[in-house]
Amino acid sequence: MNSQDMNALDVTSNNTTALATGKPAFSLKSLNLAKACPGIVVASTGTKLSRYAFPKIKFEEGRRCRLAILTEDVIMCKVHYNEEMGYIICDGGACCKYCDKVSIKYCYPCVVYETNEAGKPVSSKVELKLLVLGGELYEQISLLSEINESITGIDLIFSCTSTQFQKCQVTQASNALWMNNPDVVKYVEEYMTNNSDKLMDAMGKTYTAEQLAEKLGDPNAQASEQRCLSAAEISDVFNV
Repeated sequence: MNSQDMNALDVTSNNTTALATGKPAFSLKSLNLAKACPGIVVASTGTKLSRYAFPKIKFEEGRRCRLAILTEDVIMCKVHYNEEMGYIICDGGACCKYCDKVSIKYCYPCVVYETNEAGKPVSSKVELKLLVLGGELYEQISLLSEINESITGIDLIFSCTSTQFQKCQVTQASNALWMNNPDVVKYVEEYMTNNSDKLMDAMGKTYTAEQLAEKLGDPNAQASEQRCLSAAEISDVFNV
């Protein structure tokens, strides 16, 4: 085989010769890397991997997000925000000495569909993420739950009106599509079973008083006494 022939081969995931492309191309899908190590994900270039088992959903203006909530119960938590440490889950202890403001968040594990910008599913691919709501959005979810007598059997469309402040309008789409696919149902059940203890990792952390003092200093420490130096004292400083 000459070099021109070799350059015309396209090595694909099923180990067959594809159409001539003019350049060699290879696929990682046949290697089953994810099966050998669950921490490995093979995806298209540009895809980013979250370090959390349930990354928080971030809504974008101009793009509808279609999802299904997995639990009837809601997780409610108080959080602080610190510029140096990010979100701190409030336990009513030392964190309140360092951070005055506290906000309440309402959280659900959910299935997020792969969709186009209009919110229409384009594949059977789903991701499990954490839906984090403020009071206004939570009221919309509560109303839909009251109307349907359940919140887990339906798909919801979130239409974002402000990316910065994560403001959205929520509408009911249909019955939950993921429940119609046995493979997806099995995946969701296994993922929830294996990772439920990591559900709130993306929401923030709790810290002991010692950890906060080490990172942010003692909140009760008094500022050191300061005074102006006299001209004579300044001269002594620079006197050799």
